[in-house]
Amino acid sequence: CKPRPHSQPQNLGFLTKDPTADFWKLLYYLLKLVSENKNCAVTDLGHQIEYVKAAVCYYGYGFLDFYQLPADGSRGSRDLLLVFSWLLQKIHLFEKLLEQQRLRVEDQVPLCTAGCCGKAHREIGQSCRRAR
Repeated sequence: CKPRPHSQPQNLGFLTKDPTADFWKLLYYLLKLVSENKNCAVTDLGHQIEYVKAAVCYYGYGFLDFYQLPADGSRGSRDLLLVFSWLLQKIHLFEKLLEQQRLRVEDQVPLCTAGCCGKAHREIGQSCRRAR
């Protein structure tokens, strides 16, 4: 039995060989999730970087060197880490994301509460017709 060479992790969607560009993309998606305007998602890295810079400026980030980073995503990993940690503290980024995912009383129940059909019903407590 011959030992296999160490394999690389599988591509996880947006991960590439350029971690700085990936970090820009991650910040873009996180900021888009917590923004009021979820429409018009862009795929171009340059536009994503512009969006991140504008959003961070809106929230009041004051380190001016961040705004001078190149639009090709080639530099700035240290600055991006600082911005990310600043966003966690300043706008409570994770709390906002969790708040959006929280189940509310008026939300739909994902499965039949009677356990008979596995389908979603419109309101909490509404049982399946089969269960009656």
